[in-house]
Amino acid sequence: MRTPETVNGMTANQLRQALAPIRCFMLDMDGTFYLGNQILPGSLDFLDAVERTGRSVLFLTNNSSKSADYYVEKLKRMQVRAPFLNVLTSGQATARYCRANFAGKKAFLLGNHILTGEFEKMACRGITRIPVMW
Repeated sequence: MRTPETVNGMTANQLRQALAPIRCFMLDMDGTFYLGNQILPGSLDFLDAVERTGRSVLFLTNNSSKSADYYVEKLKRMQVRAPFLNVLTSGQATARYCRANFAGKKAFLLGNHILTGEFEKMACRGITRIPVMW
């Protein structure tokens, strides 16, 4: 795989030095790692390089209408394998925030059943939800 001469104005050596201390790469998914249902060129090569250097990856999405399990299955269909099947959705991040900052307090969640399920998996209690019909 050919790499560009420069990335963001950095030479390959400068980029290697800048990335040397990095242990985890946090990657947005749609439009960065894949587009729709098509994996982008170089994505699996990148994961191979991450694995060779003993690093890890966390996939991120701001789409709370799908569960982390949905995205893990989607990544598997694109030939992504363990140990790279780590996904953090915006729903999970929000649930963690609520659990840390509003423990024991009542909250109102306006979202679909998938988002509610993410909250329940994160052990967020006291959430009032009104069903949303799509």
